[in-house]
Amino acid sequence: MATTRDPKGRFRAGTSGNKAGRPPGSGSSPGVLLRREIAKHGPVLLKKMLASAKDGDMDALTWLLDRVIPKLRAEPAPVHVDLTGAAQEISTRLLTAVSDGSIAPETATELLTLVRETTATDTTAPPDLTVLDRMFDDAVAKAQADRDALRAERGQEGIA
Repeated sequence: MATTRDPKGRFRAGTSGNKAGRPPGSGSSPGVLLRREIAKHGPVLLKKMLASAKDGDMDALTWLLDRVIPKLRAEPAPVHVDLTGAAQEISTRLLTAVSDGSIAPETATELLTLVRETTATDTTAPPDLTVLDRMFDDAVAKAQADRDALRAERGQEGIA
């Protein structure tokens, strides 16, 4: 017979000490209990909701319709605006498109956010390497000074 435990004493995947296992749906959590009650009384509850909706209960009607007919969602329309060039030029074109009614203000706002994020990370000029070299040298010098100070501190305490 193959062992059901791994070297650390845990059960291997797909095996346990209880061969029969826990029967499905035997839980006692509030959600399981509620689902059982709904399953038991579901048809009666549904008939009451339908009767309430027919009698003019708008909450019951809304509840029923929400489960039968999905809520309408706005569908994005294609945007026909030139999004090339500098951020200021794109902003002007988007503002014009909103004024014309070609695009919704929300769409223009989303596009402007994307333009700002894109142009903030774009760099047209190469970095100044002398500044980067100086920053690197300063960081190396500080690390060396910190190391020397730590060694001196350990030497004073008698710890080598």
